[in-house]
Amino acid sequence: MKPEIALAGRFPYEYKEIEVLYDQWLEAYGSISNEYPSVKEFAEKLTERIKFAYKLFLERDCPNSRKVSNFCGDDSYMEELSRVRKEEDDSFDGDFPLGNEKDMSFAKRFFSVRELALIQLGLAHTIDLEKAARNVPADHIRKGFLIELQGLWHEAARAYKKGRQFRSGEVYDREQECFAKAKAERGRCPKCGSTDTLNTGSGEVNPETGDISLDTCTETWQCNSCGETFTTEADVYYNLVINWRYKYDKEGRTNNEDGEDFYNLEEGATYSLPYMSDRKLEIRWVKVDGDTITAEVCAGYDTVIVSNKGEDVSAYASSEYSVCGDCVHESISMALTIKKD
Repeated sequence: MKPEIALAGRFPYEYKEIEVLYDQWLEAYGSISNEYPSVKEFAEKLTERIKFAYKLFLERDCPNSRKVSNFCGDDSYMEELSRVRKEEDDSFDGDFPLGNEKDMSFAKRFFSVRELALIQLGLAHTIDLEKAARNVPADHIRKGFLIELQGLWHEAARAYKKGRQFRSGEVYDREQECFAKAKAERGRCPKCGSTDTLNTGSGEVNPETGDISLDTCTETWQCNSCGETFTTEADVYYNLVINWRYKYDKEGRTNNEDGEDFYNLEEGATYSLPYMSDRKLEIRWVKVDGDTITAEVCAGYDTVIVSNKGEDVSAYASSEYSVCGDCVHESISMALTIKKD
């Protein structure tokens, strides 16, 4: 990773900010070493790593421009410069939490320097999420990342889903990656370890205490690599699924977009509809009868009964307003159903 990423800098990576972050890293490693002597040796290695990152950042941020300009037309010089830089950047990667650019670039947006240091040193479990909670979406993202570090993919994905505000971007991508990992792990062959398996059927759902997110079922799998047939017990989660078509019309200029969104099927939960934050989706009640799940949902203007055993149910919402004197009409047509993850 680049030295400015290792330092948890944020674009455009100003010198003063990096200087403050550097001091925070040194303070964090030092104080954590005193609190947890068992990580002192590794903390010292990470301290040397962050010192090198700071040194490189200063060198690259204030280069000898005349020297570079004199050689920028020399292909061999530029190739050697690129090779050296890559080696330097690669030196910041490692087999420890946040030891790669993807994770570090993501986590530095949601955790303090001290928290990042705790994660690197294997002390993520000491971070008190409740104490630092601010009742904002980022609280769920922080929780999701710490759960992801434990390899609890499905739980992490659900936390990310609660925290994300858009159907794209880094949080959404991590949510989808965690769902994929959860599915692959659930279907991992116990004989050969392959994830090239086929789900050949699921058993009956066994409701527990009426909470549909705590149900379990038995699944049967066939391994395509070694032919082994095996069964697993998996948690069963249900989602309210909405296939929608959004239409935006401004003085005859029309745009349409289709999409599909998944919402946690939780009684009393309220969500905003896609593109229309002033129109709400409210799950008023949820009932479990064997393997039949039924919910009353208020979506836009319509209150409907949705079931995992019935047909898709339609709902609609619209809005009109003026922008710079132009009349705007937007609407969303929805088809609602309930599906198991």
